[in-house]
Amino acid sequence: MSADAPARAAEAIEPGVADPDTGPGGTLAAGFRRILAARRVAGPSRIADLRADPAAARAAQKRFVALFAGAPDARARVAPDRPRGRIALIRVTRRETAPGAGTAVFVHGGGFVFHDVETFLPLITRLAAETGRTIIAPDYPKAPECDPAALVAALVDAVEDAARAAAAAGRGPVRLIGDSVGAAVVLRAARDRLDAMAPPLDLINPMLDLDGTRPSASHAAYGTGHLLEAGHLDWFRELTAAGFGSGFRPLDFGPADFARLGPIALWSAACDPLADEAGAFAEAAGAAGHPVRRVVLPAVPHDFGLFAAAVPEAEAAVGVLCAGLRDGPAAARAPSAPAEEATP
Repeated sequence: MSADAPARAAEAIEPGVADPDTGPGGTLAAGFRRILAARRVAGPSRIADLRADPAAARAAQKRFVALFAGAPDARARVAPDRPRGRIALIRVTRRETAPGAGTAVFVHGGGFVFHDVETFLPLITRLAAETGRTIIAPDYPKAPECDPAALVAALVDAVEDAARAAAAAGRGPVRLIGDSVGAAVVLRAARDRLDAMAPPLDLINPMLDLDGTRPSASHAAYGTGHLLEAGHLDWFRELTAAGFGSGFRPLDFGPADFARLGPIALWSAACDPLADEAGAFAEAAGAAGHPVRRVVLPAVPHDFGLFAAAVPEAEAAVGVLCAGLRDGPAAARAPSAPAEEATP
């Protein structure tokens, strides 16, 4: 990818400018439209089938993503780390050492049902190679086979333990990265366990309406035919509502909650059903005077990072994400400044 590709991607749309033929986030990249057409040919992914046999649906999803994901980045090495309770951890480091680059704990998404660290390795190894950061990634058991409340508790324990271990070993600075439902996990760990450390937070396509009580324009526009389907998302929210309980609702955070968090960056796909959740969270953080930055990534849907090898716009979006993580802590923004920026 050329050095100016992310800048060109930024020019593709301005945040908030609607395409009349698609939705409020603009037009989905042609490469993703081809991938979605291939998935339709392969047969629809029915929510009834997922509920009846989640293991089979999970395996089919993994095979589909592997057709487009590419290989892990050869500039990084992958090794098991010490398990934290029930959670296996994977350590990813750049082969060429980068002293002082720090550590990131990365919790992948998939609604607690889909994906694993192996599926995310092309993205995680790219992040490690580009930023120099050591990345610790929990490889966790999945719902519904695993009780959602027990899963959330084990993940929060693992994130806290990994962050504290890195800091104690002098492998800081530490930051937390959460993708989709993983964003809710790192928020929970940061607010309730790591508030004294206040690590910067990077939330990628965050799932923050955990019980589905906030209908949005992005959900209506992109909930069908944009990788993350509304029927699946509704079931994921049943699981996350059970997993996090009624006392944790990120979209209801106020000044006292934000005061316990480090600076926040939100990396939001424009054509994502969850896009408005990122926008609402950024607005709430800004209203509380909290340092927050929201970056809108044009022409890509939820899970864009898994398709960077196949779609130029996804590759450009991953380049933007790498640059943001490489440049240090999540950028602070004055409360009076707009929370959303054109992207890169």
